[in-house]
Amino acid sequence: MKGDQAFDLVHDSQLIYREMLEAVSRPGTISNIKTVLTKLPDSPVNPGLIGMALTILDGETSFAVVPEFSKLSSYIQQKTGSRVETLDQADYILMHDLSLVPSFSEVIETIKKGTLIDPHDSATLLIQVKSFSATNGAPYILSGPGIASESQVPIEGLPENWEKTRQRANKEFPLGIDFFFVSQAAEILSIPRTTRIRKA
Repeated sequence: MKGDQAFDLVHDSQLIYREMLEAVSRPGTISNIKTVLTKLPDSPVNPGLIGMALTILDGETSFAVVPEFSKLSSYIQQKTGSRVETLDQADYILMHDLSLVPSFSEVIETIKKGTLIDPHDSATLLIQVKSFSATNGAPYILSGPGIASESQVPIEGLPENWEKTRQRANKEFPLGIDFFFVSQAAEILSIPRTTRIRKA
């Protein structure tokens, strides 16, 4: 690997994991994992997306890449020992370029959402977006557990009406899917299934 230091799957992933936990516990809060991503100079896509994947994937988990990108899949397999699975069976879905996804809603409809016996047997989405910029991003209002009243966050780079697609997928709580977003600046944002969201 190029660079002065290699990404440490123990220490560096722990840092990212802490930021991901913070994002989950406080939906709408934007965390930054940029400090460790200089150690991923050979990542085939946004290092922020790769950093999260290296943190949560291991030999006991599976993933799918949307759209398909063999270089990315091979990279993650080599680094984590995780296995590639079909979209409807994968534990984690990595969406690295939404502009190349023909139907966002079709992807959401296909991925697993858990069962009443095991609602956590559902997929988690890791989605690359452009930014959380108030200048360019569409503003959304979040409410629910972990949010005192309401939280407003702008997200740039998502398909039109994606939040309605998410709402349909999560309508039978506790079944549903959890979302992580990562910006080009390696900022992360979580919107768990328990969070309500609407356009501002």
